[in-house]
Amino acid sequence: MSIRLCLLGPPRLWTDHAVQELPLDRPASLGYILVHRGDWVRRAELADLYSPQADEAAAQSNLRKLLHRLRHQGWADGLEAEPTRLRLPLPTDVQAFRTAIAQGDWATALALHQGDFLQGLAVPGLPAFADWLAQERQDVARAWRAALLAHAQDLERQGEWLQAETWLERLVRADPIDEPAVQGLMRVLHASGRPEQAEDTFERLRAALRAELGVEPMAATRALAERLR
Repeated sequence: MSIRLCLLGPPRLWTDHAVQELPLDRPASLGYILVHRGDWVRRAELADLYSPQADEAAAQSNLRKLLHRLRHQGWADGLEAEPTRLRLPLPTDVQAFRTAIAQGDWATALALHQGDFLQGLAVPGLPAFADWLAQERQDVARAWRAALLAHAQDLERQGEWLQAETWLERLVRADPIDEPAVQGLMRVLHASGRPEQAEDTFERLRAALRAELGVEPMAATRALAERLR
């Protein structure tokens, strides 16, 4: 039976027969870290992460309690424990997502991206964990943007204007001042016979940049707008 842990979007466990929604609590978060790391993780590192203010004995005791509760959730049966380290080997959609990007398989990468990394998960009172989670979400978001932009550019080169437009609009909705995405959207709108909409797209960008940052579009974007006119 094939099993995969999905960390893009709300955490889920996929098997051949069913999809199981997973918890958003502290014990589960420990499992997600172990799976995402994909290798052995030192107990001392995890103890510091989950009990930053406690002494070593108390921190290790708290980690053992978290492990006990994690095992009872039923999805972490493959947890491997040694005296100084832990591991939970499970394939994840994040691994498949990054592999697809490395291979330039943009369609697969975008299909795998079902939302933010560990969407909905928050563990109050653990600033180091919050920093780790924020960094991972940012890294995944950057990879998603790069994949989406590359896929749209491939479609543009192939003359698939409407498909390219769909993806580029998604990028611009996510970040209205993403100038490479706006440039792509301007080009495909113009190529598909809608120069007025291309101009409107440029003007919306200019208004957003002025309102948010007090700056004008980049020279390349202004030059593109002039050329399309």
